[in-house]
Amino acid sequence: MDIHGPQAPIHSVKQFFLHLLTITIGILIALSLGGATEWYHHWALALQGRTNLAMEARDNKVELDKALAIGGGTRDALHAALQLADDLLAHKKSTRTSLSINFNVAQLTSASWSTAQATGALAYMDYQEVQSSADLYEAQQQFGTLAGSIRRDYCRDPRGVSVRGIRQG
Repeated sequence: MDIHGPQAPIHSVKQFFLHLLTITIGILIALSLGGATEWYHHWALALQGRTNLAMEARDNKVELDKALAIGGGTRDALHAALQLADDLLAHKKSTRTSLSINFNVAQLTSASWSTAQATGALAYMDYQEVQSSADLYEAQQQFGTLAGSIRRDYCRDPRGVSVRGIRQG
């Protein structure tokens, strides 16, 4: 910002204060515009963060709904596996010729939460809104930990060998 002095010499106290007032008003306008620009930047950052968090929460809910819908099939496959085991233990044979068990665990994302933290968008959002999102992502993290544990437990046999597929011969 450049501040230029008067073009002609100042001859009175009135002219001095007029120039001082003009400069002061110009500085105040420049500072106000800078503050308004900064406020708009913060508002836009918070809005983008809020929008991204809402979209990610919606996407994660769709992912959970899909996993729940498929979960019934997994339950039926586990019942079939139990029936196969019972048949083999009781009769040493089974009429079942194949068995397929798939575990579908929802893959939830948290990129928007990480981005909102990294960019500082959370600092410009309402506290209650941030607290709700933090609670949601904390529950999501616990879900992810549990899902990882399930994957590890069910994709390994008791000897620690990775199970790729089981065929009855």
